[in-house]
Amino acid sequence: MHSLLKGIITSLVGIIGFCAVTYAHAAPDITIERLSLFIYDGTNTYEDRRFPDAASNLPAGLTVTFNETIDASQNRTWAWTFRNTNAAALTNLHLTGFIDPDLSASTNTYFNEYGELIALSA
Repeated sequence: MHSLLKGIITSLVGIIGFCAVTYAHAAPDITIERLSLFIYDGTNTYEDRRFPDAASNLPAGLTVTFNETIDASQNRTWAWTFRNTNAAALTNLHLTGFIDPDLSASTNTYFNEYGELIALSA
């Protein structure tokens, strides 16, 4: 289970990282309207939101840490580390990363915004 969870987190970081890089090269004026990690434990869904305002509704025993890095080319990578400190294992865990970038909001509309996945690695 540990390697599966590590793979899920690595994949999530890769997906969000590549989305951010793709959008960063597509338009010079980008606003992140929302950046969240959704956690479903088989019964409930929780959210750890980082943009625009940090908010989290995680119960006791479930924690996340968030890290943002910016490289020399101004590409951003966002990563969450998820921990379950409860005695019981999570058997029906689903993690979903969500990013909502707004491209050139002052001159654009959401009708013609799109992104293109260039590559994905885990």
